Amino acid sequence: MESSCDDCMVMVSNGDDCMVMESCYNDCLMVESCCDDCVVTESSCDYYMVMESRCDDCIIMESHCDNCMVMESCCDRCMMMEIWCDDCIVLESCCDHHMMMKYIWDYCMVMESYCDESMVMELCWNNCMVMKSCFDDCMVVESSYDDCMVMES
Repeated sequence: MESSCDDCMVMVSNGDDCMVMESCYNDCLMVESCCDDCVVTESSCDYYMVMESRCDDCIIMESHCDNCMVMESCCDRCMMMEIWCDDCIVLESCCDHHMMMKYIWDYCMVMESYCDESMVMELCWNNCMVMKSCFDDCMVVESSYDDCMVMES
């Protein structure tokens, strides 16, 4: 599956256990969505997938495995990410500084992101949960990245 437009390149490789999607946009960055005439298709894999998108100075890397997902976002300006995974939707709004987001799930999601004075935390799952603390199947993650800190406890 390949599609392209003037300001967008999409490369998709499908395999038994993984896929790689790479998108380049000049003026916008939307994962699993469309930019002008360009459509990024989504797919699923059994164990993990890696998605890499570049937008000017923005880099988003997503690693998806059986029980965990780690997303790392770096951007000098605001951007929005939309990622669909089964019944799960994560919306991230990034501020002017770097943001690191740890996303751990096995019926469990916790996301708490601090960026200067901005905090973004929005999670949606089958039962629609928005939370600051993990439960039973969740791990504790504490990390920092430049001026941003993500703490899940």
